Amino acid sequence: MRSMRERLTRHRDSDAGETLIELLITIVVITIVALAAGFALSGFLSQSQSVKNFAMFQPVLRNAAADLTSQLEYGTPSSYATCATAAQYQPGGSNAVNLSASIPNGYLVSVTSVAYWSGTQFVGTCPVPTSTPAPELITLTATNSASNTSMSTQVVIDNPYAPPTYPPDRLASHIAFVQQPTTSAANATISPSVAGAVENSNGAILIDDYSTMTISITPGTGATGAVLSPSCTGVENSGVFTFANCSIDTLASGYTLTATDGSLTAISQAFNIATVPGVPTAPIPSVTSPTSARVSWTAPSSDGDSPVTLYAVSS
Repeated sequence: MRSMRERLTRHRDSDAGETLIELLITIVVITIVALAAGFALSGFLSQSQSVKNFAMFQPVLRNAAADLTSQLEYGTPSSYATCATAAQYQPGGSNAVNLSASIPNGYLVSVTSVAYWSGTQFVGTCPVPTSTPAPELITLTATNSASNTSMSTQVVIDNPYAPPTYPPDRLASHIAFVQQPTTSAANATISPSVAGAVENSNGAILIDDYSTMTISITPGTGATGAVLSPSCTGVENSGVFTFANCSIDTLASGYTLTATDGSLTAISQAFNIATVPGVPTAPIPSVTSPTSARVSWTAPSSDGDSPVTLYAVSS
């Protein structure tokens, strides 16, 4: 009888142990599901915030771009300056533009950079001679003081003192990338902004082409499932479409972008969405003198999927 009771007791203890283990497994499973749901919700909220920011900034930047164009292209007198710097167009500059008239309270909009047309693409150095006016690619950045967030757009300004020159051949032949995409980090804005233009068979930009151009990740390039930011939309000026605020969310090499305008398409050069390179070893001096030193170091173990082309050494 005692043996039977002992067996029953052990059986109950075994059942209790199994029940406790099942309970712990259930808690773990519920925790994993909750974490997965939390990560999914976090990603959804992040994407929603990105769309919300774009919707909030879009009218502000559109109005600022219209004001800038009006003052530089059609102002009397015009604030346009050949080979102008960003500082010249900012408040207090020699060619300052007033962008506050149509900007709502809580926002600040300013000119943050200027690039210049070289004949094939926009570059950071104004073409020589400076007496020859070149179209300017002007970046406008809007900042919301309450949320401390910002967003940019770009506008192409031609020389307002000379009437536009229309090519004799006005038939659209192809799309050309006048500013190719460059390697950047995941979810970081591709800079300089990608730009494309519709050209005729002789390579002249059709400055009066008022069609719509879009860009997208070329299928089969980069990472499967990668997403181009929803704020990557083109602003057209004199036939050049500038795509500001473009970013890609997934690390990979060999991305290309496809530009589409009606039946015309073009594919950009390849670029990478890369991580930040690792840190090289500390410089070691090998030869020194009172006025100079020769140092050496070991390259970082990771180049961030993009070759390291420059090191900066400081004392």
